[in-house]
Amino acid sequence: MWTTRLPGARRLHGLHPGADGRWLAVGGLVADWVRVAGWAAPGPARPSELSFCGPSYSVTPDLGRVVMASAVAGGLSRAELTPDGQTPWQHWTDRRRGDVRLLAVAVSPDGRTLAVADQHSYPRRLGATQAVVFRDLDTWAELARSDYLGLPYGGLVWRPDGKAVAAFAGTAGICGDVTEFAPTGRVVRRYGFPNMIPAVEAVAYSPCGRRLAALDGFTAWLFRRGEGRPVPLHPGGKRKLGAVAFAPDGRLLTAGGDGVVRTWDADAGTELGSFAPGVGPLHALAVAPDGLTAAAGGAGGRIAVWDL
Repeated sequence: MWTTRLPGARRLHGLHPGADGRWLAVGGLVADWVRVAGWAAPGPARPSELSFCGPSYSVTPDLGRVVMASAVAGGLSRAELTPDGQTPWQHWTDRRRGDVRLLAVAVSPDGRTLAVADQHSYPRRLGATQAVVFRDLDTWAELARSDYLGLPYGGLVWRPDGKAVAAFAGTAGICGDVTEFAPTGRVVRRYGFPNMIPAVEAVAYSPCGRRLAALDGFTAWLFRRGEGRPVPLHPGGKRKLGAVAFAPDGRLLTAGGDGVVRTWDADAGTELGSFAPGVGPLHALAVAPDGLTAAAGGAGGRIAVWDL
């Protein structure tokens, strides 16, 4: 195991592994405003010149581009990433009348399509319309839209095959919800929880796309294809879960405020073991595409990478 730190970050927002062995760590000063990005490899993490502010961001699978929902109402921005920094931002703004808030963004597995969760309130009308919008990442052109009068979605995760995206109501939601949308805008599935949960903190798909794990804070709910009810995984403890990831072999990893990474058998729904990387409360978790290494990010921008 080796550890490093992302300078200037109080909190890790995300860890992104590349197929070539690189790790991109993204952190910030507070939970919803990304300030600093850095490249992490076996050795010290070094900050790049990348800096941006916004409630949500996404990175292409090759770590070549970053897309963000900007602080400007209804705005999206993208830039090319290099080991030494970034190209100038390219911006797009939603020109609809009214107040448009972009809550989450996610780039498809092929790096060509952008899913956006937005909330639009019209002048002199009560309430707001929630939508998941699919756009071409190069041109910003709208490909499909699914207006949904449900909860505001605070996060988006693509299924590995790129045929659906899971939208979930995050910590700002009234209650937890996960809905799966096809890139055509059609609702594919709504994931039902046995009990009302306050919010869904994080979601992850298995590499085969047949399983989905959703965290509600203190429980990981494992949905398996063909089964009507999810399997609850209770790690115990009084600290909230904040990150979840699948390994290529199907194992499930969870992590949270107690600083412990737990590994689960996704078939049996049983805990296989636990590991404390020693970097404090964990907010980010990822597994390399080859399944040989995993990384977790904690408080103060600290990162640990270890062999699975």
